[in-house]
Amino acid sequence: MGDSFYEYLLKAWILGNKTEAVKYYREMWETSMQGLESLIKRSTPSSFAYITEKLGNTVYDKMDELACFVPGMLALGSSGYDPEEAGKFMSLAEELARTCYNFYQLTPTKLAGENYYFRQGEDMLVGTSWNIQRPETIESLFYLWRLTGNNTYREWAWDIFEAFESNSRIASGYVGLKDVNTGAQDDMMQSFFLAETLKYLYLLFSPPSVISLDEWVFNTEAHPLRIRTRNDVHEEQLNLDQEDKFPSHLLGRKEGRLENK
Repeated sequence: MGDSFYEYLLKAWILGNKTEAVKYYREMWETSMQGLESLIKRSTPSSFAYITEKLGNTVYDKMDELACFVPGMLALGSSGYDPEEAGKFMSLAEELARTCYNFYQLTPTKLAGENYYFRQGEDMLVGTSWNIQRPETIESLFYLWRLTGNNTYREWAWDIFEAFESNSRIASGYVGLKDVNTGAQDDMMQSFFLAETLKYLYLLFSPPSVISLDEWVFNTEAHPLRIRTRNDVHEEQLNLDQEDKFPSHLLGRKEGRLENK
């Protein structure tokens, strides 16, 4: 699932302060979500909601942990709907978050595999069994906690953090697992573990005023961008053009030199 494209349709609308000038991003996102809804199925016997994988005309009962960004995206986008539709999308977000949390809880290490297969009567089974410290589930728990205030999402996040501490922590940092069933470790710490996984964990246990979602939107790599209207950006650029606010002696890197001052 191409996470960046779908979330950026929504986030471009938010980044532009949800004005008429950026409304078409929201409209494209809503159209995409209609397609997403058609791919939702539920397992038996536990009724875990999951997003099937579609390749061409074939649909597979398989979901990657990477797709666990979706609950957070749906929660973030629900506010743009009327109350009834918003409730439907928030409910789906919460269902999918429950599934993603159980990706972690159903393994001996309490860390999720890379993907899962769903079979009638068996709920879900680990497919690819490595864990590379992905942030998507934690990211969604962050959004759901911020937007609902439900402390359950903090508790779930803490469970996942403790599993990282127990299975991935080494003297010099954190590593992934070759197999979430045995706990066998690899020898790599992914850059996104710091940039995203730990950042969203930190924000989950910080006050909502820390990088408020009323003022900031996160890109797909968890870098915060300030929400602005197009007019704000244009006026700010004009001010920068009219005033040389950057000391000329520090422009050396761009010009290939650095003056002594």
